[in-house]
Amino acid sequence: MRTHEPVGPVDHSFWMCSLLVDDPTQRDPLRTYLAEQEIETRPFFPPAHFMPHCRANIILPVAESLSSRGINLPSYPGLTPEQLERICDAVSSFFRSHLT
Repeated sequence: MRTHEPVGPVDHSFWMCSLLVDDPTQRDPLRTYLAEQEIETRPFFPPAHFMPHCRANIILPVAESLSSRGINLPSYPGLTPEQLERICDAVSSFFRSHLT
């Protein structure tokens, strides 16, 4: 596992714990599977050039790829080690059962 690295002399807030799937078609089934396990997730934000107030008729392949493949997992100060292990186990379980 790799976390976001701080840039410069700052303290990282680790606000979001993000996960990228290799194939964009895996993202929503993973989110559904985690929801069935009562683990809330949310997809990455859409790229700014897709949002109505910033709409632009351009192609930004990296932003579009990240947006289509990413989810944010639960992360907050009260998350217990047991809850963290349950989340990790559920993600691992999805990939063991769906990629074999």
